[in-house]
Amino acid sequence: MYDFIVVGGGIVGVSTAWQLKQRYPDSSVLVVEKEAHVAQHQTGHNSGVVHAGVYYQPGSLKADFCKRGLKATIAFCHQHQIPVENCGKLLVATSELEMQRMQSLYQRCLQNGIEVELIDQKQLAALEPIYRDWGLFE
Repeated sequence: MYDFIVVGGGIVGVSTAWQLKQRYPDSSVLVVEKEAHVAQHQTGHNSGVVHAGVYYQPGSLKADFCKRGLKATIAFCHQHQIPVENCGKLLVATSELEMQRMQSLYQRCLQNGIEVELIDQKQLAALEPIYRDWGLFE
């Protein structure tokens, strides 16, 4: 007999089980997974990116959730000596329309309290030499 049964051994299921044990330490939790190992589906194909909330409406629950989730994830990694690299995100605009969208995203980042900077082609080539190698900045 279990106090809680969580169906699914992906990141959501395992995280839910872990949170239940944190909140109710004396409870028994069973995680049921149909595969031989956990994280065999979407979680196993995850890019490993912790999202900052760049695309979410300022003041929205999603933006707030991303911001709090980012902070909690990094704290968890540090607490458990899990290597984490906060290398940032690089968004590249390749047309005038994308440049307009980039300006909107830039403003959204500022409103969401996300550290952001605009860079030019020369700075991009210095950060990401592959773009220079592709001949995009000649």
